[in-house]
Amino acid sequence: MRIKLLEVLTKNNWNIEERSYKGDENIPGFNHLPIELQEILMNYKTISNPSDVAWFFTVAEITGETESEFDWEELRQQSLDAAMNDVEINRINNFWDHHFCFLMSVKNGYSYLAICLEGKNKNKVVYGYEPEYEEVDVIFDSFDDFSNTLIKYISNQSRFRVFDQIF
Repeated sequence: MRIKLLEVLTKNNWNIEERSYKGDENIPGFNHLPIELQEILMNYKTISNPSDVAWFFTVAEITGETESEFDWEELRQQSLDAAMNDVEINRINNFWDHHFCFLMSVKNGYSYLAICLEGKNKNKVVYGYEPEYEEVDVIFDSFDDFSNTLIKYISNQSRFRVFDQIF
């Protein structure tokens, strides 16, 4: 699936730059991600759509190997900055400790896709957006479902409302 997804992204003019595997995935939650997603995030430095308004948070982006203007923890930090009390701070930290943001968009404000790392929605893909980043909708039951839908969307074989907002 990973190869098919990357072939379709490349064919449709996404910006993709490979990265040598460095064995440096000491990132909270990374080892709990689906293997296909781990491989994508490890082996590519940059994966962004043609207009550069949406991109995958690759290991290179997360660890600062790229010149990304957007920090992987930016959404958590914005929420913490807006928190009014310790209860909100704990709720925000608990959310981000259990969700791994793997795709970011600035097309229509800030929005993102994340994998749930545990609980009833474990391994499901959620969609969140500003101003309440932690209020999410489950949009895919798995990363494979996400990949299949993205392939169809990018290949103009189907429409998907959330992707219209992101890409």
